[in-house]
Amino acid sequence: MDPGELNRLGRLRVWIDQPNNMFGLDQTFDAGVQRWVKLDPIRGLVVRQGEQIGEQPTHFIWMRYSDQVRAELISQTHVVDVLGRRFRVIDAINVGDAREWVRLTTKDIGPTT
Repeated sequence: MDPGELNRLGRLRVWIDQPNNMFGLDQTFDAGVQRWVKLDPIRGLVVRQGEQIGEQPTHFIWMRYSDQVRAELISQTHVVDVLGRRFRVIDAINVGDAREWVRLTTKDIGPTT
């Protein structure tokens, strides 16, 4: 992948559900890490495979590998905010174990506000 394809500014954040006074949950997010990302819609086979596991992935999000952005550190408790939309992480891989790229499989869950 060409680093020039990282053309959107995104923020990788941890999603935390906290109990509130009304016996419900409030969604809170940490400050996260800001990174340049590539937002890549998913089509075809990957979506059909997602139906088998009950998830409907909508986008791949690509980031540069770093000490803060590694597949081992990213879980389904993470979200990525890009272009006013929030994407929940389904899966993360270090592409080719080369310590260069991280690809997140995500689901668009709506606007950030």
